[in-house]
Amino acid sequence: MKRVDLLLEPKVRTKEEESSYCKTALLSGPYGAGAEAHSNRVSLGIVGTYDLIEKAKEWINRCHEHIESRPLKSIEDPRHDRVHRLLFPDFPGCTVAFEKKFVVEPQFEQKIPLSELGGLDKSNKFAYIEKLLQILEAKIASIVGVGDRKPDVILVLLTNEMYETCHIVGDYHRRLRKKSLMDELQLDLFQDFDKFSHLPPKEPEKPLYRVLRSAIKKLAMNPKYEVPVQIILENTVRGQESQNLATRSWNLCTGLYYKSGDLPWIVSGLDNKTCFLGISFFHKKTYYSDLVYTSMAHLFSNDFSSIVLRGEKVPFDESLQAPALDRSKARSLVERGLAEYHSKRHVYPERLVIHKTSRYNEQEVRGFRDVLDEHKIAYDLVSLTKGSLRVIRWGNYPVPRGTLYVASDNQAHLYTKGFVPDLQTYPGTHIPSPFVVEKAWGDSSIGAICSEILALTKLNWNTADYCCGVPITIGFARSVGEVMKEFDEEVDFDPNRLFKFYM
Repeated sequence: MKRVDLLLEPKVRTKEEESSYCKTALLSGPYGAGAEAHSNRVSLGIVGTYDLIEKAKEWINRCHEHIESRPLKSIEDPRHDRVHRLLFPDFPGCTVAFEKKFVVEPQFEQKIPLSELGGLDKSNKFAYIEKLLQILEAKIASIVGVGDRKPDVILVLLTNEMYETCHIVGDYHRRLRKKSLMDELQLDLFQDFDKFSHLPPKEPEKPLYRVLRSAIKKLAMNPKYEVPVQIILENTVRGQESQNLATRSWNLCTGLYYKSGDLPWIVSGLDNKTCFLGISFFHKKTYYSDLVYTSMAHLFSNDFSSIVLRGEKVPFDESLQAPALDRSKARSLVERGLAEYHSKRHVYPERLVIHKTSRYNEQEVRGFRDVLDEHKIAYDLVSLTKGSLRVIRWGNYPVPRGTLYVASDNQAHLYTKGFVPDLQTYPGTHIPSPFVVEKAWGDSSIGAICSEILALTKLNWNTADYCCGVPITIGFARSVGEVMKEFDEEVDFDPNRLFKFYM
């Protein structure tokens, strides 16, 4: 029966508090220590120019104090001032919200003199990014090699010039090159050695474009260093952006706390015996090769740090107009997910929910069911896509977050963004659109599935916002995919499995 419902707003749980807003819950302290937590301080390394390091240290020191949330523009309307206070509350200080001090230790500082940056060639962006990465790697290597321990997180401060010059280099949509003469003569290798020996060397498979953020994240994953990094732009350090100091401090400390090995909060009421597996795909393109579709998965449970599973190359499903797993690869992926869960808990989950960013084909359903039926685990195979249907309400604001239009037993339209009664406003800039949530197979009702999706939008530990638009299982799919593109056959180490390295 078709109907429109309004789901209850999920609450997050910290040390002693439950609230719909993580900032309110954190006033009593964080949820608790993770497996990697070891002290009441977060040790920070830092890489940047002399001036930016000085400014960043001033900001971090301020984070130990109460910071009033002042609007960037004066607000004369009392109602708007009240909404601002609800949406952007004061920062109480990191020793209150996270019960830790954030300390930049002198031995973990690595300064970049301007003379070292002066040698970078801005006219050749590919050369610029390569040289910049060499500089950053040398600084990170110096930090890691300074003593018998490493910092919990390394701050990488990027100047405006660095970001503007090479935050994205190349053009992903550029047409592929034709095969060179070298390639055309490969079959003649044993017929004309003399002719072959005079040919220029084959140009290596190069990416059509690179993303600076992703390249830095990959660098930090190298087992020689293996320290998560927090990339901060110059405008953020100097406060030259649209967020006030209190809001910036909330976001910075939340991300650093999670990357240091702790959980700031979890979702109240989310079953710890349920495991979520988000599956998405990324495209990789080089000068000569066509699009390659590769799968990846994000494994999540409510009370342990998320894990990223690297998938395999997969074909394009013409009927769905999307990449898809075949039966054996679907089976392999879910087996790996269950093995990871078992390694954390020493038992298998009682229920597994698989979120996918495209609709399921028959091969995927069969592959997942092969494993889950064998383990006698309850499961739901769920896809989240964008659709054209909209729900309209009377008034100045869009429909409330959590609005659910149930179209059938297996399909619903869910608004994860919208008007938030707790905040008395809609914290967005664009008209929100719902997800089309479809259950390809499973045990749970479509309503229960949508309630979980709504809850999972409150688990982005890279920010202290009220919520995000997508669940954590697929929320960082694009960022993770961009990092995965940095890995090819020449890289002598695998992508790190811990989610904190991708944030």
